[in-house]
Amino acid sequence: MSPGSSKLVRLFLTGLLAAFPLITTALLIAFVVGIVIRWLGPSSAVGSVMAKMGLNIAGLEWVGYVVGLAIVILSLLFLGLLVEKGLQKGFSAISSASC
Repeated sequence: MSPGSSKLVRLFLTGLLAAFPLITTALLIAFVVGIVIRWLGPSSAVGSVMAKMGLNIAGLEWVGYVVGLAIVILSLLFLGLLVEKGLQKGFSAISSASC
């Protein structure tokens, strides 16, 4: 094998190894999104509940689903904010007590 071709093989393998985590991540995200869509999509049991939640606001089923999904996401964000604020108070109390 000539020095030029061994460098090409090395560059190819380096690129392949660098791309592997990216490809694996993309496949994992696609897999998880597929599962989430099956569990929470408009045709699932949970999705139909979310559509009914938002159906009172909008007349179309898909708009109702999007509104219901937005309500769930905003509720989770608000819950996360409350938890973070509580944890920050706890951490500040611990750090001020130890100093």
